[in-house]
Amino acid sequence: MHPAVESFVITPICPHMLSDRPLVIRDSSSIEMKLSADTESVFLTLDGQRGIPLQPADRVRISRAKEPLKLIQPPKKSYFDILRSKLKWGDA
Repeated sequence: MHPAVESFVITPICPHMLSDRPLVIRDSSSIEMKLSADTESVFLTLDGQRGIPLQPADRVRISRAKEPLKLIQPPKKSYFDILRSKLKWGDA
């Protein structure tokens, strides 16, 4: 996702079906999730950090923060330079 695109990306971790794909939505959206059925164990993991166990009555609400997050970027490498390197575009 290009850094200038203002959006949320919701990505299932270790999905069991090919139809479970990342979902991209507007960053102005307010997202609410709840479990639809009793399951063995469900964890909420944000930004790859430690998972938080969820219970059937729990609701998760996500919305954009008031202040933007400032990230450090390498001065001599553009977003596309980094992407090209990571995805090995142009390699034989």
